[in-house]
Amino acid sequence: MSYELQIPDYLTESADDIHARMIKEAPKGINTVEGDMFWNNTRPLAEELARAKNIALINALKMGITQTAKDLYLDLKGEAQGIIRKEGSYAVHKLKITGQADTIIRAGRSAYVPATDDVDSVEFIIQDTVIISDEGLVYVNAKCTTIGTAGNVKLGKISILDKSDGISSIENISIVSLGVNSESDGDYLNRILDNAANPAGSANKAHYKQWAKECDGVTGCKVISTWNGPNTVKCILSGANNTIVEDSIVTTVKKYIDPYPEYTGSGKAPVGATLTVVSCVKNNINIAVKIVLCEGYIISDVTNFITTDLKSYFSTLDFEKTTYVSYAKIGNVILKSEGVDDYTDLELNGAKENIILQTNEIAAMGTLKVSEE
Repeated sequence: MSYELQIPDYLTESADDIHARMIKEAPKGINTVEGDMFWNNTRPLAEELARAKNIALINALKMGITQTAKDLYLDLKGEAQGIIRKEGSYAVHKLKITGQADTIIRAGRSAYVPATDDVDSVEFIIQDTVIISDEGLVYVNAKCTTIGTAGNVKLGKISILDKSDGISSIENISIVSLGVNSESDGDYLNRILDNAANPAGSANKAHYKQWAKECDGVTGCKVISTWNGPNTVKCILSGANNTIVEDSIVTTVKKYIDPYPEYTGSGKAPVGATLTVVSCVKNNINIAVKIVLCEGYIISDVTNFITTDLKSYFSTLDFEKTTYVSYAKIGNVILKSEGVDDYTDLELNGAKENIILQTNEIAAMGTLKVSEE
């Protein structure tokens, strides 16, 4: 949700407005025509006052209000409520290095994904000092130097090691832990406002939701109480842009709220509570539609436009709030796509009706079949 702050009139005055008032208040007998001393001396001040009001004071006003604050100022607002921005995490990969036996590879050395014309190089730091074995190989973990998903590179992409004397090859063979981006202003603001609107306490539903969302990679959570009998709780998680979450994130949330030994109150959950944590699952929505093209457009280009618009729409469907996929809204997205004059015979998963989502489901873009009317 975006918030439009109503700016007071006195902060939106132009330099002309301010200067006109200065001219009006000039002492009697002073020449105020443009180009004369009084006019020339007051005009720069009017410009600076307008700039201060229109930019600095307005920004200061916005940064002081939670709904319009950004960056550090939003951090301060959240921290005042005990809600801390999630910093994200670094990706860690397991490397296989081959080379001359007894070659020492010291902790702190850099390994890289080589740069291309389109993508910058990604650097990883060797975590432990290791020695290549008599068999000519060794395994070691390397941590990305950049926080977030930048380090979630494909297997086999890390292929360069600095100071490579005695090294024949290097490759990443598995991901030890995925990198997670720092919490965005939008997701952080939603947590702050959700905490204010739904105060957590005494391990109620809001409390479990708050605990889950304090973990990196979690932006949505549904809490199901007594789902499998008394004292049982299930947390169903979603990630950034309303996506499923990785198993590692599910494990992190479980350990944070109810670590081993379970049910003992060793984490956030109270004694005796049986917690189950799972990811949401995708309900892929397959879409078929016939369209009338606008003049000058071809079907392949318009299909790409529709695909982009639908993917963007699905990313906005809030896991916590969305209970169905609207047939009408999907049609509206298609109708507003570039190159579409009209459409007919829209089907979602083979039917001309809304798609009802189960509690654990999140809507996702499936296949798209577009034909010309």
